[in-house]
Amino acid sequence: MAEEKQNIDCILLPQFNLNLLLPRASIVQVIESEQLDIVVDLQGGMLGKLQWHGWTVPLLSFESVANGTIPKFNRETKSAIVHSLMDDAVTPFIALTLQGSPQAIEINSKNTKMVTGFVPNDFIKSKVIINAELEAYIPELPVLVTYAVQFL
Repeated sequence: MAEEKQNIDCILLPQFNLNLLLPRASIVQVIESEQLDIVVDLQGGMLGKLQWHGWTVPLLSFESVANGTIPKFNRETKSAIVHSLMDDAVTPFIALTLQGSPQAIEINSKNTKMVTGFVPNDFIKSKVIINAELEAYIPELPVLVTYAVQFL
């Protein structure tokens, strides 16, 4: 009997020095830089807050939160509104900066391998290689949401 591949629809969010891999269902909207309504409040990766559809959404730089990299912004900087996928009525969304456009991708056990020897941290669950060449990090989404809530 042939092994059945289970495809998972995901989105790659390009950062400056890495890619994030999130479930496709978690990405609600991508906002272009000129549409961002940011209240700047730089603290530990927290860039500020967005006003989005009546919600105050914390805006984070994942690279800054996860490894202390100072974010840079240019005309390619966008923001992805991410649903926390948790039962959180106070903060059901966070926003993550990204560089360029997100890319839809299907992953499965044949095209995706866990990086062995990678040491995760509080914000990064794991690191994977997709199609034998593309590195991506899987964030700890509940930890990111909990982290962001403290700044609201």
